[in-house]
This record gives sequence, structure tokens and C-alpha cells, in this order.
Amino acid sequence: MKKAIKIMFLAAVAVIALAGCANKLKPLGTVSSKIKKPEMLDHKNLKWDKPVPGWVAEEPNVIEKTADYKGKDVYLFKFESPRSKSLEGAELWTRDFSVPSEMARMVKVRVESKAAAAAAGDKDKVEGYLEDIVKTITSTKLSGFKKETDYWVQMRYFDADGNPDGDDYTYLVLYSISKKTLDKLIQNAISGADEDKPKSEEEKAVRQRVKEALSEGL
Repeated sequence: MKKAIKIMFLAAVAVIALAGCANKLKPLGTVSSKIKKPEMLDHKNLKWDKPVPGWVAEEPNVIEKTADYKGKDVYLFKFESPRSKSLEGAELWTRDFSVPSEMARMVKVRVESKAAAAAAGDKDKVEGYLEDIVKTITSTKLSGFKKETDYWVQMRYFDADGNPDGDDYTYLVLYSISKKTLDKLIQNAISGADEDKPKSEEEKAVRQRVKEALSEGL
């Protein structure tokens, strides 16, 4: 009897303790109101009292449609260095990274994104087909790219509680490549993947959707 009472007492204490902890915990999925966006401290044009160029904060496909690039018939790719405590460290990354391999990686991302949208709901039917296309693209050494411009910024970052978490530099570089060159590479990759015939009419139809989407460009 005493043993049973002791067990019940310990169980009650445990329930009270858990309830107390629950009151202290934040509900799952909530976002702290203290989270702060990074603040800009310095940038390449600041000493001349000029603004940050618009391309710095835009995605490449958006930059391609601006007045500076509309009609130039090029694809743009933007590369961003890891955060660095010094400007020299951030700039060093831009000299050391491999432009061809990084561009191939970014082309892969854009191809996969467009192909996945075209195959929406049926991607599983053409997974092997898409893998073949992407493999050809990433294994080809890209050439003909051109450095358009670069820029650096220094930002103050904050932790989850809103406290400063570092004043770091980031270097950004914008590269271009002829649409004609890249579109030809993609079409060659599609032709290679087409050597393996579709296993069903459904797969054939999805492949056609993907080819039509990619033929429109990235």
C-alpha cells in the first residue's frame, strides 16, 4: 500500500514539473520577435557617396531583364563569397574559386528547376532522363564566359536574440555567358539523353514537356 502511494506521489510530482517546464517553453513554430535583419555598414561605392548597384540584391534571371542586359542575349550567373572578417579574405575567394565548375553547378540548378516545373506531378517518370541531361552538362567544361562586374559589402549580422554576431565582408561577382552557347550545350545534352527511348507513352509525353520548356531557354 505504501509503495503504491509513493508511486502515485512521484507521478504527481513529475506531472507538475513537466507542466512548469511547458510554461517556460516557446510553442513550436514561433519566431522570435528579436530576430534582426543584417545591417549594411560599408560597401564599395560608399566612399564616393554612391548607392549599391541594383544587381547586388537581385537574382540573375531578374538582372537579365533590366535595361543594362535586355537585348544582350546572355545568361547571367552571380557568385557570392562566404562571409569573411576581412575584405582581403572575401576578395581572395573570388580569385581562387573555379569559374567553369561553379557555373556548371549553377546551370545544373537552373536546368533542374525549369525541368521540374515542366514535369510537375510526373517528375518520377523522367528522373533517369533528367539525370542524364544534368550529368552531360556538369561534365562539360564551360567556356566563353565573361566577368561583367563585381562588388563587395560589409554587413552586421545578428543572432537569434538580436545581439550583434559579426561584422563580415561578402564579395559578389557577376558573370555572363552567351545564350547561344549554353542553349546549344543543353540541346546536345537532351539529344544524348534521348538515345534511351521512353518506356511508356506517359514518359514520352513528360519528356516532351521538359524538352519544350528547356528549348525556351533558362
